[in-house]
Amino acid sequence: MAELPISVIIPTRERPGPLGECLQALRAQTRPPLEVIVVDSSADARSAELVAGLAGGFPCELRRLGAERGSCRQRNAGAAAARGAVLAFLDDDCVPQPDYLAAVARAFGEDPDGRLGGVQGVITNLTRPGRMARLLLRLAGYDAARPGAFLRNGLAVPAESLPAEAAPFEADWLAGASSFRAEVFRQERFSELMEAGSGYASAEDVDFSLRVGRRWRLAVVPAARMEHRVARSGGRPGALDLGWQMAVNRHRLFHTYVRPRGPGTWLAYLWSVIAWPPVTAVLLLRAGRPLEAVLRPAAMLSGGLWALLSGKKGAETPGRQGSCA
Repeated sequence: MAELPISVIIPTRERPGPLGECLQALRAQTRPPLEVIVVDSSADARSAELVAGLAGGFPCELRRLGAERGSCRQRNAGAAAARGAVLAFLDDDCVPQPDYLAAVARAFGEDPDGRLGGVQGVITNLTRPGRMARLLLRLAGYDAARPGAFLRNGLAVPAESLPAEAAPFEADWLAGASSFRAEVFRQERFSELMEAGSGYASAEDVDFSLRVGRRWRLAVVPAARMEHRVARSGGRPGALDLGWQMAVNRHRLFHTYVRPRGPGTWLAYLWSVIAWPPVTAVLLLRAGRPLEAVLRPAAMLSGGLWALLSGKKGAETPGRQGSCA
């Protein structure tokens, strides 16, 4: 089967350094895309100048698209402007390996019935939790043995630490740097509700891919590999706002996608709301981020309990507004 043309879409905001590394990695792809669209909401011209400087010698069309701030809004704008049959979304701080797009194209090209709607690769620079961390995660209701699963308590298990030779497998949801058939966007868009008014989205990838998965198959393709060099700039909220947003958006996911919800399901969700913040604190402390280890879990607990006790449905639950820590 012929390989489908791929459009790469990169939302960015005032991070020309990481964006440059991402574009250089795309320049080195063994299977060049049809086009690369940088959807830029920056208040300055650095990213625009970077794209203009690289466009002439790029192996495919490279163009900048201006957009209002908001990662979901920017992804949707890129999807609307793209010409490819497959849309590959990358964060601006992702660095794909040279055969990343080739692996994505191969997965769609080998799809026997055309019902594969989205694929996700593997991030190679994630640190696997140690034994104590895995125990704490399990106590909080997080089953790390089920990569790609969306659990009954509303937690989403990422696919990580998988070898390149591992076979592709179907998943309930896909992480942010994923690729979808363009046809998907005739029915679905990234929800701006997940941005909570801040322009920074949390769990928008879970929300979007769970909706896509109602009509299409989703798969993890371990041969498609990249680094995610998480950049802490470009409008990322502080620890308090991020923790609140994570908790409220998880309430949206639980309320929207977990069916049916009997007493046991509600108890599992309540336990995860209470237990997940201290586990997060331990993981942040082990990562050498002591201030965030206090602020983010506190906001996660308060946001989760507020969302639970207020009786709000997911789509009605507002994000926390205020200063970033």
